[in-house]
Amino acid sequence: MSKVAVALSLSVLALTSCASTTPNETAQDSSRSGADRAASTATGTPAVNADGAAVEASAPANQDDTSAFLAQERERLSLQEQKKREFVDALVGEADALVDRQLYREAFDTLMRAAAYSPDDLEVRNRLKFVGPLVGEELPAVVKDEGVAKKNARDGYFVAQAKDAIRKGQLAIGRRDFDAAIFEFEVALDFVRFAPGVDWTGVREEAESLLAQTKATRNESERQARRAEEDLTLQRLRDEEASARAREQARLDSLLADGISAFETEAYETAQLLATEVLRDDPRNERAQELYDTAFKARREELSAEYLDNKQTQFRKWKAHILSQRIPYADVLQLPDKDTWRELTELRAPFTSADSGSSENPSDAALRARLDRDQVRGLRIDGVESLMAVARQIQALTDVPIAVSSAAENAVFDEGVTYELELNNPISIAQALNLVAEQSGEEVTWTIDVGAVLFTTKERARGKLKGEYYDIHDLVLPLPNFIAPRIERIRLLEDLEDEDGGTPWGTIGESSIQLEPDALAELITTFVAVGSWEQDGVSAAAYNSSGIFVVHTLEVHREVEQFLEDLRRFTSMMVTVDTKFLTVTDAWLQQIGVDWRGLDNPGTPFTDMDDFTNGNDDGTSNGFDNGGQGNNPAGPPSSGFFYDDGQDGNFKARTENIFDSSLGQLLSSVGGLTTQLQIVDDALLSPLLRAVEKSSNARVVNSQVLTVYNSQQAAVSVINQRAYVQDFDVEVATAAFIADPIINVLSEGVSLQVRPTVHQDRKNLTLEVQPTVARIVTITPFTTTLGNNSAAAITLQLPQLEVQSLRSTATIPDGGTILIGGLNSIRNVERRAEVPWLGKIPVLGFFFKDEGYSDETTSLMILMNARITDIRDEAARLSD
Repeated sequence: MSKVAVALSLSVLALTSCASTTPNETAQDSSRSGADRAASTATGTPAVNADGAAVEASAPANQDDTSAFLAQERERLSLQEQKKREFVDALVGEADALVDRQLYREAFDTLMRAAAYSPDDLEVRNRLKFVGPLVGEELPAVVKDEGVAKKNARDGYFVAQAKDAIRKGQLAIGRRDFDAAIFEFEVALDFVRFAPGVDWTGVREEAESLLAQTKATRNESERQARRAEEDLTLQRLRDEEASARAREQARLDSLLADGISAFETEAYETAQLLATEVLRDDPRNERAQELYDTAFKARREELSAEYLDNKQTQFRKWKAHILSQRIPYADVLQLPDKDTWRELTELRAPFTSADSGSSENPSDAALRARLDRDQVRGLRIDGVESLMAVARQIQALTDVPIAVSSAAENAVFDEGVTYELELNNPISIAQALNLVAEQSGEEVTWTIDVGAVLFTTKERARGKLKGEYYDIHDLVLPLPNFIAPRIERIRLLEDLEDEDGGTPWGTIGESSIQLEPDALAELITTFVAVGSWEQDGVSAAAYNSSGIFVVHTLEVHREVEQFLEDLRRFTSMMVTVDTKFLTVTDAWLQQIGVDWRGLDNPGTPFTDMDDFTNGNDDGTSNGFDNGGQGNNPAGPPSSGFFYDDGQDGNFKARTENIFDSSLGQLLSSVGGLTTQLQIVDDALLSPLLRAVEKSSNARVVNSQVLTVYNSQQAAVSVINQRAYVQDFDVEVATAAFIADPIINVLSEGVSLQVRPTVHQDRKNLTLEVQPTVARIVTITPFTTTLGNNSAAAITLQLPQLEVQSLRSTATIPDGGTILIGGLNSIRNVERRAEVPWLGKIPVLGFFFKDEGYSDETTSLMILMNARITDIRDEAARLSD
């Protein structure tokens, strides 16, 4: 037992052994005396009867008999004690009554009778101590002797217990259990301390001496144990340090060996790194230092050779890069590489992981996905009036847990619904549940709750309302309309802008807002969870210019998110329009004829036609005389036929079958064969034969690629601008007029305006296109004056513009190509210049005429290829 328990037991024994005059203490002493007597009986001490005589107890035969015997004895003694207690209590009560009547002598005699019957009863003895002095009597000897005996017994018990503790301590010292020995010696001293009236001669000194010796011995033993443990720990640390040094040296030797091996295989950089690592841990390692120096020198020599090779390789790469820049190619959409996209996704994670309005527990989300994915087949319901029966049938076909609330069943019963369903084709489980809910009346719906489908009323299915803010700035982003340059006509400076804002240089029209926040909120309340927005507390309204705040249940929030996601799938789409303007030309020209002109010795009176002039009044050669005088308007042209008869005169003649305008526009008649033949005889002849034939086939492609948002108007143009003098402002000064030129700009080139609209199925789209091709044919100068004959002449410029334009709307599939044609130009010319009558003579007429043919065809075709690009799909594919 512990020291506290021993001290407590000693205190109890000391208190119970002291005499007390209080009734409670008397009762406790009496009760303890009875218990002591019972204990004495149990331990072999002879029991006494009510008269104080000893009662012999027969010895039991075995252990079982001992238990039965003890039980019988305890029961017998208990009955004796009860009888004795009743008798003593009666005598004590009688004595108390006599004391109340002040009959002290009679009370003393009565208490003496009780003391004779139960001499160890404390109540009796206490009352005798009170009544005895009143009648002049001392306590009976039996009472005094009983107190002394009990005190001696108690003292002997304490001494025996203390000596037993000393004995146990000595045994513990023999076992070298010093802590147990110290405990036992302290227990013995506790007996001494709590029983000061006992004769402790020899016991106290022995216990204190043994306690001091034991503590000293224990301290010495502990000190020796600590010293031994410290020595052992020190030795262990020394061994570990030696082992660590050995491991470190082995590691360094291994690194050095690897470095030498790398040097042998000409991996000088690796050898240098390994030597550096060895020197970092062992700076005085001579072998590592030598390996480092040698590898450094070898590496430097190797790098010198590699430097030249790397430079040559780098130069080749630069050259290939420069050549690649000359190839203008690009994809419609070029996505980032996967590593870059992964980094961007990780950076966006904190901004995209916020709790959304449609969050639900994983089991409900998995069940919802299963309802949309799995299908139900062969569902036939004929004349069933119970919603519970219908739910059980669907559950049997799909193995989906379905529950029906009593409110939903009562609502179906009140409506008098009879279910009629026959589904020959498979549909999703969610669609089948919707069909059942529609037939169940206006009050019944279904929802998902704790991993099961629940049919209940709409009011109970609504659940807890939750407010959620939805960012819709990408849905309400205004898209500006880009107007293509208007190059279809020549404009005056005061008439440059059209009514819709179009100009010759292009402009940005009014932005088209896809959806207003208020309109989008109205769309949500119209098409999402129809009929639930009239309930109290729910709402959907524009929060600001780029957001909507919705208050509704978790289920409706999920539908709102899906609705906005569907809208985004259209707003995130772009259309790439690849337009090619294909100009196809096919031209053919032929001209053949004979002219008589160009005799030698021009300017002589024999060959020149003296009475005619090249230009001025006659204009006989139209400036094309080949005799060298055609550029002289006043000079005579040369003849092609001359004959002198030698008498009256001579004959001179010349033919020029010249076309007054160009035979062809795409091809000219310059070139071909031009041959001249001169015949010198009585008559001088000089025929000039010209024959030319040309053909041309051309394909000119002007290509533009334009990427535009869905339903946005955009434009692309390739334009060349030319300035010209359109008019003059007259500044009037004193007796003078000053012309201030007005400069305008004329544009030529290609302009395309397009607006694509993607259809709902995202497989087709409608294109609104307006291509325009303008070409400046010529700018003709026009000279005039300011009205005063003495004023200087001014020159205006009159441009001629050829324009081809069309407007059309076409529907094509995604990735399809449409051909827009019809802009054709056909020019067929047949010309003939001849000498009258002579040109009609067969065979001979060939020498007196010039014939030309020109056949030119120009076709402008527009090829348009449109491809739909969904940015969200591309990003999702990249993420996957």
